[in-house]
Amino acid sequence: MILDAEVFERDGKVFMTKTCPTHGECEELYFGSYDMYKKFSTFWVDGKGAHAPNVMMEDKCSCPNNCGLCSNHLSHSGLANMIVTNRCDLTCWYCFFYVKKGLEGAYMYEPSQDQVRAMMKTLKAERPIPGNSMQITG
Repeated sequence: MILDAEVFERDGKVFMTKTCPTHGECEELYFGSYDMYKKFSTFWVDGKGAHAPNVMMEDKCSCPNNCGLCSNHLSHSGLANMIVTNRCDLTCWYCFFYVKKGLEGAYMYEPSQDQVRAMMKTLKAERPIPGNSMQITG
């Protein structure tokens, strides 16, 4: 589900607020500096879209439940994240990929070398621009 959001400046920072029918209203810091936000916004351009999506969708949007490059994306993958394990249990608050306590052992995800190669080939097969940057995480 794609939600409309309101982006606004307050105290020199940029915030975003949106309302989800399931979770209610949410306000988050979007950019730490309004001046930097204005500078970066001069570079925002919608691309030509993905010509070789690796996720086919029947509905308009299935993010984030069916992740991958789909026809809704207007640019290539700027930074792909390859997950190589879900065994880390440090639960660092700043990590976007921490395992929540109580879920350890629910299932173990560790792709084989062949699966890792396939993920890399999928990234390089993106069109019109092949993926050129990958972050290995987990």
